Amino acid sequence: MPLYTFLVKSEKNYKFCLAFLDENKKWVRPIKLDDGFLETEIATEDGKALDMFDVVDMTFDYPLPINHSTERIIKIVHNMICFLY
Repeated sequence: MPLYTFLVKSEKNYKFCLAFLDENKKWVRPIKLDDGFLETEIATEDGKALDMFDVVDMTFDYPLPINHSTERIIKIVHNMICFLY
């Protein structure tokens, strides 16, 4: 199971951009094709907010690179983030 460390959260128009480092220290930016994440989509089922340096497991669909970005960009399929510790 791949693990990701949460490092960046920025807000624009009430939605959020996220960035993580994977186990190989490569940047990963989970995205949704319909826009940014809502606050409720980056919290546990019991409502705990995602904090910097949390380690999480995420389910992804496929890479979606953008030419001018140096980080790997990946779409989340189920909008699910599972907190591990």
